[in-house]
Amino acid sequence: MKENLSPTQLLSLDFYDGYVYKFLQDTAAGGDDRETGLYNYYRGRFDNRRGGLTEQEGALVDYLLSAFPPDTVFVHAGIGAGTVAGAIAAMGRSITGIEGDPLRLKLAARLRQSLSAVWPEVAARYTLVEGYFPEVLAQVPTGAGAVLFFTNFFATLPPARAAQIVASLSAFAHVIVELRTFMTMQETAAERDAMLARLLASGLSDEGPVIAEVAGCYFRRLQPRGNLKTREAAN
Repeated sequence: MKENLSPTQLLSLDFYDGYVYKFLQDTAAGGDDRETGLYNYYRGRFDNRRGGLTEQEGALVDYLLSAFPPDTVFVHAGIGAGTVAGAIAAMGRSITGIEGDPLRLKLAARLRQSLSAVWPEVAARYTLVEGYFPEVLAQVPTGAGAVLFFTNFFATLPPARAAQIVASLSAFAHVIVELRTFMTMQETAAERDAMLARLLASGLSDEGPVIAEVAGCYFRRLQPRGNLKTREAAN
């Protein structure tokens, strides 16, 4: 039988997928969606039996853990229920999750607590920050060794706030965005290209697509040009 877990960390995302699905099931049984924080997104995942972790989320976790060294500190802006952040922490890495929706934050805290009961080390690896990015920038790790990523991060944003978000990306060593759902919905290739061009014009360097083999994924890895120059000078 495949080894799924050890006394200190999770070893299999397949095991985690089932664990989170059962967590969502128990949460759904515990009250109305408006009280639990499931809403449509997580309720649909549960009702349609899509599992606790989507294919996109699983591929992203695999990528992050393999692409960056063990001392990396990840920052996830807009964690929702914390399914991705929980997986990263359970697999032995450090992460800070940002969430501004009080009910979603409460749901993420419940999942974190549940994981910590199995792997006590999760409590130290996984930090939750209440608020919205980039208003909480001072409360999260930044600089060398900090990798910021976004999954479903879209809303109706005033131009000034959108500009503030883009300007804040330079505080991190690397940034990973999902171009289709970053700040606004970019459903067409032309719209996604325009968003990428906007990010590059802000002073970011394109490091290429991420997990492009997964259908419907448009993740892009970026790096502030100042960090790129520093790395080149060191070499």
